[in-house]
Amino acid sequence: MMKKIGKVVGLALGVLVVLYGMFRLGVHVVQYPPAPHVKEGKIHIACVGDSITYGAGVLGHRRSQSYPAYLQENLGEKYQVLNYGLSGRTLMDEGDVPYRSEKLYQKSLDAKADIYLLMLGTNDAKDYQWDEDAYAEEIKDFVEAYQTAAPQAKIYLMQPPQAFSTQKDGSIKYGIQDAVIGGQMYESIADTAEQMGVGYIDLYQLTKDHSEWLPDGIHPNAEGNKAIADYTEAIRLDANLAEAYYNRGLAHINNKNVSAGIADLSKAGELGLYDAYSLIKKYQQADKKTG
Repeated sequence: MMKKIGKVVGLALGVLVVLYGMFRLGVHVVQYPPAPHVKEGKIHIACVGDSITYGAGVLGHRRSQSYPAYLQENLGEKYQVLNYGLSGRTLMDEGDVPYRSEKLYQKSLDAKADIYLLMLGTNDAKDYQWDEDAYAEEIKDFVEAYQTAAPQAKIYLMQPPQAFSTQKDGSIKYGIQDAVIGGQMYESIADTAEQMGVGYIDLYQLTKDHSEWLPDGIHPNAEGNKAIADYTEAIRLDANLAEAYYNRGLAHINNKNVSAGIADLSKAGELGLYDAYSLIKKYQQADKKTG
């Protein structure tokens, strides 16, 4: 009898260990998701941010219901939308868990995407760590890092969504201050976008008074993420970026870097500047003759 009880207890403990291991693995994946695989021949859009970008509000369905997933659905196969969201991260280096201390940050830079959507700030707005001056300074450094890594990219700064109270005492979860998000932070992001010549997407105004989109007050549900993706779809590439690739391709070729030049000209052709294809043919033929 005691042996049977011992076996049952041992089996139960084994199951608990397995379940705990699965739980820990799940937490690790949420905190440290793998970098997305960048596919060749696509127009790449890199979504950089915290748990809002990651899709924490639709955790079991984030691959299909996060805002980057809906954006991919809206834009189609010509584009690849890359999710570089990391839950709990801050823009400020003195925050709880700075985004720039993570490997995924470097991976997002290395992707050299065609478009970057940058949205970090909700976690910075916690009552015990908000620093207006530090945020205003570091957001400029953040944008500059992407401008340096991908000079041809179109960069957008995104205002984080409005935060809503779901607590009985009227406070917002995690000590996040909506007065900061819609006040000092809002002004800092708008000013930085203007000063640094980058695009600007205002999700605060989009989500204003739409608490039904953020059931826990912070993270958008599927409906909220779809609204964000639909609002953000206006980033479809225009001729300006195609021309940038075209010009850089010519510069590479003039500097005797034909392979890099042809790669940029090919990208310009993909983006609709079709004259690039005749140049590619010309330089490929010239390269064969000299080779």
